Amino acid sequence: MKPGFADDIDWQFTIGSAGSISGLKVNLEVKRLKSDNTRQARGQEMNAHEFAQFCRDQVLRKFRPSRPDEVNVLGISLFGEIDGNVQRVISEWLLSNENSDSDDAPLIDAVLLMTRESRRRSSSDRQLRNEKAGLIKSHFRGPDAEDQSFFFVFDVPYHIPGLPV
Repeated sequence: MKPGFADDIDWQFTIGSAGSISGLKVNLEVKRLKSDNTRQARGQEMNAHEFAQFCRDQVLRKFRPSRPDEVNVLGISLFGEIDGNVQRVISEWLLSNENSDSDDAPLIDAVLLMTRESRRRSSSDRQLRNEKAGLIKSHFRGPDAEDQSFFFVFDVPYHIPGLPV
């Protein structure tokens, strides 16, 4: 999407098109927040600085500000629950200057969150920066039974003080 960059977004598709109506282009980058497994294993809250650094290093370089007929979306797969802390960190980053190009134009319009760890809370969430991003709400239904059927075992090495390594 950015001229001169080798990286590109994962998906680009159009929603809401019918007949002569062109619809809204969705530019979607999908990432797995690998550090979230350690956060979950240690019972810690999401770190806003680490999340911003992740976005700077792996996401923002792929985007330019969205045009009037498109919306830039970051899809994130988490290992831990989507709790109030996670929602606050994502929302504050989305509205901050850190989510901007050198001209202070926002780069990401919406963040979609998914997790398999949802015993007490929802397994999906969406954070929207602007009214244009709100147009994707009706197309985002969240996971269904098929999405929830995936099972895996994930070992996270974690040293417990007092126990031999």
